[in-house]
Amino acid sequence: MRKTGIRRNVKTFTAMIDACSAERNSHEALAVFDEMKTLGVHPNQYTFASLLNCCARARDVNGARDVLTLVLQSDMEYDLGLLVGMLQACVVLNDVSRIVQIANLAEKAGYDVENTLHRLALSQDRSLQEVELIMTVLD
Repeated sequence: MRKTGIRRNVKTFTAMIDACSAERNSHEALAVFDEMKTLGVHPNQYTFASLLNCCARARDVNGARDVLTLVLQSDMEYDLGLLVGMLQACVVLNDVSRIVQIANLAEKAGYDVENTLHRLALSQDRSLQEVELIMTVLD
């Protein structure tokens, strides 16, 4: 990026992670994230939401678990995009207790959890097993 004159900042790194997500390439997205951290660029909610979305779309269980752990250990404020990314990761991890934990965080932040989970269940990337998992939490 430096040779092309593009500034290395959180927005450019997040855009690169988004591009990886479009290709469902979580390994490249995580490599970009590692480079970002190495250069001292701090991720924000959008960075983590993009990473979680990418890992979920790629069905990368290890990547989803690692990124979700980083988010939960941070003192970051959760916005809706990040919470949806966290829920997507929990679905890929097949972790009902974490879905409930994230749903509670979303509820505390004032978001409509039931509607969010319904939209998540209806997204085109969901398998039947994942939809059933989400519906279990809604019951």
